[in-house]
Amino acid sequence: MTLLPIMFCIIGCGSHIQMGIYTATKPDYTIVLNDDSTYLYRYKFHIGEDISSGTWAQKGNCIYLTSNVSDVRKFPVSISAIDVDSNNAAFLVFRGINLMYYDWFCLMNNDSIHLVQDTMYIESKYPLQVTICAKPRDRHIIYGEKPREQNPAFYAAPRELIVMSEPIILNQRGNYTISIDSIFGDAPLYYLPLEKEMFKVSKSGIRDMKMGWVLALKKSNPID
Repeated sequence: MTLLPIMFCIIGCGSHIQMGIYTATKPDYTIVLNDDSTYLYRYKFHIGEDISSGTWAQKGNCIYLTSNVSDVRKFPVSISAIDVDSNNAAFLVFRGINLMYYDWFCLMNNDSIHLVQDTMYIESKYPLQVTICAKPRDRHIIYGEKPREQNPAFYAAPRELIVMSEPIILNQRGNYTISIDSIFGDAPLYYLPLEKEMFKVSKSGIRDMKMGWVLALKKSNPID
């Protein structure tokens, strides 16, 4: 009989957390836990806003969030060759960057090129080192021209004034696609890197152990 409480405790500690949307109304705080072990994170506070995305894991009665980007001053990119050593014009095609709300630049050796579209012609010697960076746009130019709902973080105070990618080395002339994590690229100056950030699972939902907020599971109306 004395073993029964211990067995129930072990079973309870090993149970999996329910997937879904966890929210707190004060502050405006949302964490989406997906069944493929990915998460989405958004936290609004006063004039600021944090966004993040990555993977989550459960250990006992705690879950841990680790973001896809760990360093916004050296964020990762993936590169794939479309046509290496092409005799035609060489291009870089960018995927996952938000050109509407942020100014993106390409640093190529000693040159800085402002990106105005997602495809850029390359005319340089190889091997070539490329770094991508993003800065704030002039709010007075864009304010009122775009619906706030398209990128609400833009209207908040940014966490960073510049973000930069890891160096990309192109050894051969050709056409390449460079992809950035879509959540990061959508609002790069507001991204919050997380490294095994702990949340405790309880009957009420999940508790942010750093800030103390409790997020409850949303019962209906799943996120779009």
